[in-house]
Amino acid sequence: MIGGVAGGAASFINASLMRRAEVEKGIKVFSDRETTKEAGVSIKCAEQAVWETALSRSVMSQLSCIIPASIMLSLGLMGINPKGKFMKTTMEVSCVVIALAAGLPLSVAMFEPIV
Repeated sequence: MIGGVAGGAASFINASLMRRAEVEKGIKVFSDRETTKEAGVSIKCAEQAVWETALSRSVMSQLSCIIPASIMLSLGLMGINPKGKFMKTTMEVSCVVIALAAGLPLSVAMFEPIV
């Protein structure tokens, strides 16, 4: 669990620092959905975009660690502990796949879509 929090914090800080120039200079905003009519440059929009990106990457990183660990612990508490290397590896890989299949959409769906 600590790894998930540490990874999430690192992802948040990394995204924030790597996109700092956008916050300082602003990003282009458009007045139409096809992004052909430029309306100007906005620092406020850049702050929002960087915040959402950093937060979603942090959540995705945390979910990628927390979901498999939770599944493995739950299965262990229910007495499901595979002994063979093949079955143990299969269960671990399945937990990671489930985490990515659930965590990625959750981290992307945190914010209202732009339509």
